[in-house]
Amino acid sequence: MVGTASACKSAGLPGRIPHDFRRTAVRNLVRAGIPERVAMQMTGHKTRSVFERYNIVSCGDLMEAAKKLDEVRRLGIAAEDKGQLVTENCSSMLRAK
Repeated sequence: MVGTASACKSAGLPGRIPHDFRRTAVRNLVRAGIPERVAMQMTGHKTRSVFERYNIVSCGDLMEAAKKLDEVRRLGIAAEDKGQLVTENCSSMLRAK
């Protein structure tokens, strides 16, 4: 641990511990879209429960998820509206025959 402390201090990151870097690696892998199973193997986590301790969710993560969900919902409603329009058009075409 003494070597790590010295290296961190030299890098301008005093007070950091190896787990800080492991946590950053996990978050970067997850945010990059790497499958969790692959990320677990890369970081040496054998169990999901320990992996999840390193995969910390931030307020920014929650905001990004909310934006994505809103976009999916908005697109879903638009698709449903188009589907309704197609259904109405087909019904009127069948009645005309």
